[in-house]
Amino acid sequence: MNRLRIFMFAVWILGLLLLPVGGIEQQQAFAAERVAANSMDVTYEVTPGDPSTVVDIFIKSAPRNLVLSFYEAPVDLRKSIQTITADDGEGQSLRVSFSGHSWQIDTRGAKNVHVRYEISNVISYQGGLPHKKQGNEIAVYISKEGGILDGRYFFLVPIYGAIKTIRVKWNVPLGWKVVCPYEKEGDYFVVPRITQNIRVDFVARQGIYFGLMKYYSEATTASGVKVKFGILSFDEDWEFRSPNAQTAVETYVHQAAQAVERLSKFFGESPYPLFTFYSNFKAEEWVYPGTREIVGGYQYWPEGRYSELIGHLLYSWISFWKGISPVVADPMIAKGLGEEYLGSKIAYEITGDAHYLGQLYSYYLVYARSYGTSYYRKVYAGGREIMIYYKGAMLGLYLDHLIQQETNGKKSLEDVFGYLYRTYKNSGHTVTLVDLQRAVDKVTGVSHADLFRKYVYGDQRIPVEDFLDTYQKAFPTFIEELQRDFFKNYQGYTIPYFVDVEMALSLAYHLPFGILCESYDQQFAEYVRGHYDVNALTEQNVDEALSYLTGQCVSGFFERWQNIYKGVTLKEMKEWLMGKTRPGEQTSFAGAQKRFLCPLADSAKAYLVPDVILAGVPTEVTLHIVDGEWLTDNTVRIGVEAWTDEYFGQMLSGVREHLEAINEGNGSYFEGGYIPLVKRQGEWVGTMMLTLPEAMKRIAIRPNENAYDEE
Repeated sequence: MNRLRIFMFAVWILGLLLLPVGGIEQQQAFAAERVAANSMDVTYEVTPGDPSTVVDIFIKSAPRNLVLSFYEAPVDLRKSIQTITADDGEGQSLRVSFSGHSWQIDTRGAKNVHVRYEISNVISYQGGLPHKKQGNEIAVYISKEGGILDGRYFFLVPIYGAIKTIRVKWNVPLGWKVVCPYEKEGDYFVVPRITQNIRVDFVARQGIYFGLMKYYSEATTASGVKVKFGILSFDEDWEFRSPNAQTAVETYVHQAAQAVERLSKFFGESPYPLFTFYSNFKAEEWVYPGTREIVGGYQYWPEGRYSELIGHLLYSWISFWKGISPVVADPMIAKGLGEEYLGSKIAYEITGDAHYLGQLYSYYLVYARSYGTSYYRKVYAGGREIMIYYKGAMLGLYLDHLIQQETNGKKSLEDVFGYLYRTYKNSGHTVTLVDLQRAVDKVTGVSHADLFRKYVYGDQRIPVEDFLDTYQKAFPTFIEELQRDFFKNYQGYTIPYFVDVEMALSLAYHLPFGILCESYDQQFAEYVRGHYDVNALTEQNVDEALSYLTGQCVSGFFERWQNIYKGVTLKEMKEWLMGKTRPGEQTSFAGAQKRFLCPLADSAKAYLVPDVILAGVPTEVTLHIVDGEWLTDNTVRIGVEAWTDEYFGQMLSGVREHLEAINEGNGSYFEGGYIPLVKRQGEWVGTMMLTLPEAMKRIAIRPNENAYDEE
């Protein structure tokens, strides 16, 4: 089992891990600042070397009491600083002393100060949760070939005094590419102001790496946000060793850009001008910690984990860690309704992949199993995981359904999140469940006091069963995804998942990690095969085995799951334990209608209205061209390529010189033609009819002169 992939599972990180260390005084220094004319301009120059890297800091308008520290400073992080010196910019040395977690510099009244420090090229990562520790994780890794780093472990930052600007220059060899979450201006990268504190915007962003790239791609969304992702030449990440790795990187950038654009639309903006993504980096024995770094830069999530990418991207707008995104909210809102529910919902709506609906149903199963038991309020991994992950997801599903019902489909939970963001952006206010209630009331124009009293502030069971049918039908596709992505040996059966849930509730340190990543089902199977005759197995035997393995009294397994899921039988349990593959195992989903977000080759030059299209429904689509270089005699070529396992007929109509072809070798089906255009308000606009068959898996649309080759 490849643990690299398993350790990518998203976890709820304790908020304390992201707070600056060093006492109340230092934390207050990082509070909201007011920028004045005499505020500091801070410039960094980074020069990678061997065996250490030199960082020069040039500070204009320095305060007399100049104190430098790391944003997050474990007590032994000072050992990573090998030397540190300071001068007044004119060659006059200044005294540097260390106290607590900070370096104090006696500026002697100098307004321009230069600080130089040498920092180790390899710095261990010292955060995280116990169940995720691997022992070989690094926060900084720099070699002769390039590097990757977490800014909190690398950059010393002035603690006191307002900062006006922060710039970074990377002195790297010719040909190296620098990827970081700052805006390029000439030779420098300028830190954008996003929150109330530019220090946080600087060091709390992830996705900083540099060197020669063996694979690289970037894109710009329709709203102008950049997305970048590269694989360093010396990165040993196993995800990118195939001959199609460059295509995989390009596809991932495109998917990430779709997610950013979707989130930007309902939040009303993107507070970030660019997003950087990084691999699950590995070099020598070292690995970069990935999912523990949440805000600002994001690690690669493999195919099938798109919901986690979207859910974590959402934290760039609303998170439950104070001060690192424009809005901080109760974890039930940011994580439960946001990451868990909206992440899955939006992933399904963009991709049409039904396993994301099945994933939401899996949340229901855990919620229903634990409700009314001692597990419901059990603290896992230091947090209220069932309340936040599972109740939160079900509350999101319930509220979303209710809002759409009350507004005749005109509003949804996304509108509530947009309202919360616009109302509380950079206000310093922590959004509470009461604020959520007010937002729902505002969006719908209906009072929900009684509903919130029962299901949000109280613990009455959330009544989602009436609209779970579509999600339950998709559950087998979620089981298939677990087999692919988490290496589960379920053989197409659902019953091993229920075993995993039963055992994880008692044994897991972190509940979602335990259900998805631990091998409880195999422990159970091995125990039962070794102690019972599987052919003669009884329901009581199953209860006995679970009770022995968990150390808890686990009785009524079949009755309990039959009431929750239906169709849970001893016969299925025996077949699975005998190693049989489930007969007629389903590999496709015929439940809810697929919806596709139709991508364009370059969304900065063209876009579609609508951009989300229902499969099987002929839809009039308007193509808007914003770059005239694609035009030929007031027409533009359109190319539509779809991936499917079968031929499904014509997709395009309303185009001239219609071209239709199918490549059966890779399941790719292509159509093209010319669309007449008219100019409206600075854009060229044309319409076509587009029908996306239900058998389709994904689609690409290219409106340009190279949309297809002449035959």
